[in-house]
Parts: sequence; C-alpha cells; structure tokens
Amino acid sequence: MANELFLRISTDSRGNPVSLDSMPVEAVDVLTVFLESLAEIAKLQPNKDEVKFSLRNSSVGIALEYPEADTDIDEKIDDVIEGRSVNNEYYKALRNIQDKVKANGLTYEIVHTVNDVSKNLTEEFKSKNFVRRLGGRKEKTDEVVFLKGTLFESGGKKSTNIHLAIGADDVKIECTQDQARRLNKLLYEEIRLCALKKTVSGATPSYTLLDSYVSDKTYLLFKEFYESIDNDSIERFDILVNKTIQAFEQPVMPGEIVKLMRLFNYPQADRGSLRAILVTLKPVRQHERVVGLYKSLADYLRAGSTHKVI
Repeated sequence: MANELFLRISTDSRGNPVSLDSMPVEAVDVLTVFLESLAEIAKLQPNKDEVKFSLRNSSVGIALEYPEADTDIDEKIDDVIEGRSVNNEYYKALRNIQDKVKANGLTYEIVHTVNDVSKNLTEEFKSKNFVRRLGGRKEKTDEVVFLKGTLFESGGKKSTNIHLAIGADDVKIECTQDQARRLNKLLYEEIRLCALKKTVSGATPSYTLLDSYVSDKTYLLFKEFYESIDNDSIERFDILVNKTIQAFEQPVMPGEIVKLMRLFNYPQADRGSLRAILVTLKPVRQHERVVGLYKSLADYLRAGSTHKVI
C-alpha cells in the first residue's frame, strides 16, 4: 500500500456536507489551493512518475500518494510540522494549506499515512503556526567518514576517546570504554575505522567511533559499499538490501551483518536505510549478536518519526 497525505473538506461554513457533486465557491477555492500545494510537493520528487493523486467523493478529498520506499516525503512533512524544516518549498506548500485550514469556517480532516499507520494531523494544522528554520544559525552537518591513521593515545578520565595521527593532524574520536580497550592493543600501529563526523560552522569537527576494521580488505569493502549508497537515489535501497541478503550467506553469518548495522547506528542515520535494514533482518533479529543492534536501530528509526513506527 502506498503512503499518502490526505486532505478532506468535510463541511462548508454553514455545517453542510460537501461533495464533488455539490461544491460551494468557498470549497472550490480551498480545493484549488490543496491541489496546487500537493502538486508543488510532487514536483520536488526525483521519481515523479511514482507519485499519484486521487480525488475521493466521500466528501471533497484529495490524496497525494507515493511509494513506501520514498521516505524523503515523510521526513520533509515531519520536519515542517515539528518546526525543524530548512526546505522552503515544502514549508511554503504546507503553510499554504495551513493558511486555508485556519482562514474560514469550513471543517477539514488531514491524515498522513506511513506504512499503514495513519496519524490525524488536523489539530496540528489548526493549532500550530508552521515555521521554517532561517539562516543565521550555525549550520550542522553529520557524515560517516572512513579514516586510517596511527593510534597514539587511548583512554580519557571524564570521556573515553582515542587519538589518531593522520598526516600532521591529531584526530580525537569519542568511543566507548570497550572500544578503547580493544583498540589499545594496537597502540602505535596503523588502524582503520569509520566514524560519525559532526561539523558545526565555526567549530572544530567532532568524531564518534562507529566501527573498526582489522584489514585493508575489510576496510575498503565497507568504505566502497557505503560510498555507493551515500546519495539520494532510490537505487541505494536495492544496493543496501542486496548487501544485507549477501551477509546471510557468509559462513559466519552475524559478523558481516553486525558491521553493516554499525554503519547506521547513530541518531541522524537515513531513515529509509534504517527501515530497509530492519525489514530485511527481521528473520534474525533475535540472534544474540544482532538483537542489541537491531533494537538500537529500531529506536533511532522510531525517534525520527512522528508515527513512532518502523
């Protein structure tokens, strides 16, 4: 079933039911704004052919339907509603809808359905004032990076971290105590790892360790794999699912799966990728080496959704 954003005009300003067979001028005006606003959202999608519209005559209703895999629309809608959007096009489209919902005496129903779970957003459109995050704030970026360098320090009293010498740079990477203990055995040796790099404009980047690799072969395998899906294409989900399925076929099954999951084990991970991994790994989610990471990824996915579902 496709996901959808459904907008419905239930009654006119006199409380009379509205249908496509009998529409007052005020309802026509609203429906025009609804249609134009949803069309603007549809035009922003790279896969426009998969985005559809439907008119429903149970009352005057229009739905923007899109594939479940297209999580970008879910995220952008959530961002506007929660006041964290930096996307001006989505903000304008949903704000135009909100302005009509607030402007007259018609009654409405607005429902967002994601993965068969529906959430009624009517009150949020009526009671909130959608805002867009403007420029002037410090810009933040999060990215997964792959690093090679000489480990020359490991530990820390208040917070645990390791230090890598990469060329002339000293790169400090936060980690857990267990990670520090394992890596400390490689003190003054070259190590390979991936980390979450957080950058705030005007500040030194910070790093959090995600995983480490014992050989160049493994390091390059996961580096090249991650770079192949680090984009906005729909094809990245096919690559990710295929890679996950291939991991099932390894002689020691959980090893490669665990390392794949660690690449996405952080709050800002792409929700579409999290969902693809979790759905594919359902058959082994109770495996002793997988269960903890599976729960962690599921919690991150739920936390980033207004529907709180996988």
